[in-house]
Amino acid sequence: MTNPVAIEFADEILQYLKPPPYGKPWIVPLILLTYINEEVKCSLSGNPYVHPHGAEIPVTLEERYNYIIDDIPSKPINTFYQALNELDNRIIHSTESFIFSTDVLSFRHPSYFEGVKLSLDNQIIKNTFVKILTVLGRYIECKNCHKKVFMSPIIEFTNPYSYSDFDIDSDACPKCGHINKGHIILCGHSYGVFNEIFVSNGLIQKFHIRIGETHTVLQFLTHFLENQYIKNIKEIIQTDIFEHCKVPITINDFDLYVSNEKLNPNEKLSNIYVKELELKLNSKSKLDLEAICKIMKEEIATWEM
Repeated sequence: MTNPVAIEFADEILQYLKPPPYGKPWIVPLILLTYINEEVKCSLSGNPYVHPHGAEIPVTLEERYNYIIDDIPSKPINTFYQALNELDNRIIHSTESFIFSTDVLSFRHPSYFEGVKLSLDNQIIKNTFVKILTVLGRYIECKNCHKKVFMSPIIEFTNPYSYSDFDIDSDACPKCGHINKGHIILCGHSYGVFNEIFVSNGLIQKFHIRIGETHTVLQFLTHFLENQYIKNIKEIIQTDIFEHCKVPITINDFDLYVSNEKLNPNEKLSNIYVKELELKLNSKSKLDLEAICKIMKEEIATWEM
């Protein structure tokens, strides 16, 4: 049975959606930011993760919020603080210091979190929620299109041997789809904490790749699948997995299959509906899959030291 407090708060959120003077639509993004903050258990201001791609000026929670509400008409001056004041009996706003000062949002009652879940059935709130997701990344200049944008969190590939719990973490540019090359970091200390929310809301697509006894998962921005090809998956496997793991094979030594059907390297990823792929070696390879997996396993084990 649904908590009546949650139902009441969901109705309250819907009332805020009404245009002024009957509603206060600028309130809703702050409620959703609080929901995300509690969902991922991570600060949304500053840089939400420690990332050695290069230092950039942290983006404050207020700046992210102002970007979200930019196109909402008739909003008050100092909207962020007006919204905090309006929601004082619903939301706790605090700051924490770790390298830099960060804003932390939390609900005063767990039922409010459930209320937001109920409100997400409304398409307008759902659309606002997805828009918020697009401003959670680092705000930097893309090295490919040179536009300054909020990056999307991509886990470039998951470690084929999960016992060592390492992933390659990256950014993807929402303007051109370019993936900034990542680096090896410990899961849980990365901005991959936002990643599953992006996946569950359809912004990111996963491709599972079977490699002998193990597998990895690659990710791409959904709206750029039309511009990505099977050869791009092969390139990532070769450069970011095999070369990184010191496996002595080339990109021409293997092919990708779906249900035992060999995939054309120039096949668009948007045309691949079964996202469970298998890597198979061809006659050019001097190694078998067992040897490759052994090399990967031994190399990845050293990353923990």
